[in-house]
Formats: sequence, C-alpha cells, structure tokens
Amino acid sequence: MDWEDSNPGKNSAEPLEAIHAFQSALLLEPTNNEAKFHLATCLQTPVVGKIDEARELYRQIIDEDVDRSLGRRSARGNWKGLSPLTTFNM
Repeated sequence: MDWEDSNPGKNSAEPLEAIHAFQSALLLEPTNNEAKFHLATCLQTPVVGKIDEARELYRQIIDEDVDRSLGRRSARGNWKGLSPLTTFNM
C-alpha cells in the first residue's frame, strides 16, 4: 500500500487548497508556527513534492522555538547573568 492509498486526502486538489489556506494564514500572522507546520506537512506530500520548502519551514519553526526558549530562560535569570553561548562554553 502506498501513501496515496492510505491517505483520505489523496485528491491532489486537497493539499493544494490547504497550502493556499495556510499561506493566507501566514500572510496575516507570519510567526504562526502551527500554520507553518501544517503548510510544511502539505508541501512534503508526494502529490506536491516540495521537500526543500517544507524543510525550510521546519527549520524556521525550530529556530523560532529555540530563540523564544532562550529568551524566556534569560528573562527569568536562569543564565545567572551569562549569555547562552558563555554558559555552553564553560
């Protein structure tokens, strides 16, 4: 059984419609990681096959989450006055 047989959304128009919807959501809210994640999921489907674009969106999500996490830790004082790079270079 291949992906298209096991996927209820195997109609090629469905991922394309979803892509359009997620792209529209990102125009309104460019930092919406949930929309980026679902857009990347649609882009990597065999029907669409835009693996590089999907990979770039996943990287953006990871980078934003790491930056946000480091910012929260720094704001709470978990770094004890040190930058994250100084902390990891000890």
